[in-house]
Amino acid sequence: MKTPISIKRGTVAAVFVDLQEEHRQDKRYLVEGFADILANVQRLQAAARANDVLLYHSAYIVDLTREARRFHPVDANGRSAFSDKDDPLTAICPE
Repeated sequence: MKTPISIKRGTVAAVFVDLQEEHRQDKRYLVEGFADILANVQRLQAAARANDVLLYHSAYIVDLTREARRFHPVDANGRSAFSDKDDPLTAICPE
């Protein structure tokens, strides 16, 4: 059973994490139903904006030039196998 909640304006924010293009385009990291996820996110964001809720977006980006990660998977060029800082697919989805 769903119970409505009431949140006082100005006391909440919405945080969206890992809505990156690689989950839609990179065959190694495809997320099943990602289009549906993005549609739900758009609805949540529209409701948040309509109610003056702050929106924050966060992306997981790997920069191995700043910090070596001993067990992190890398490609043949030594770059991160996923979410590499120079890969355009790490961009947050425009939706």
